[in-house]
Amino acid sequence: MPRYRPRLRRPHPGSLSVHVWVDDLPAGYRLPPGTEVRVSGGGLGLWPERHAAVSLDFVSGIPRFGLLGGSFTPTSEGDFVVVLPAPVPLDEVPYGDAPDRRAGLPGEFHAAVLRGLAEPAASEPFALPAGTLTLEVAGHDVVGTSSLVMLRVAQALRRLLAQPSLTEALLADPALYELRPAAEAPSPPSNR
Repeated sequence: MPRYRPRLRRPHPGSLSVHVWVDDLPAGYRLPPGTEVRVSGGGLGLWPERHAAVSLDFVSGIPRFGLLGGSFTPTSEGDFVVVLPAPVPLDEVPYGDAPDRRAGLPGEFHAAVLRGLAEPAASEPFALPAGTLTLEVAGHDVVGTSSLVMLRVAQALRRLLAQPSLTEALLADPALYELRPAAEAPSPPSNR
């Protein structure tokens, strides 16, 4: 029987609130399926079948919220396939749980989400599995959410889905939600 963990709130340094859903998806943010995107290279990694979602809520300054979740179904061979939700214009998305939050994934964020799901950060060992990831829930802030926020949420979702097993300790580990853009340039050396 799958293990259920209701909306676990995980504090993170830097005024970031993290919510994780495992074997469940948040209500109020469900979306119809849209575009199927095949990413070559599937079959190298093994991800378990899983339903999960992650939201990152940057609570300092301008609100920047992002939510992505769905289900991954592995296959024995083939490509890594992402089924994106049907895109919605920024001004026509329905309200989510809070007045400044909307359900939906505007088309302008699709490329960032695909990049976050398919490209590793510089420090990550990484392999894409064969299978289909269907994004079933998504949300964003009306004003503050950007492509960078959605890229980071997609990276966190990828890390969560790729775990062979989920424990309370792993879900509480800030490294799971590490927020570095893919292909981030290294910091310059200090002369001090």
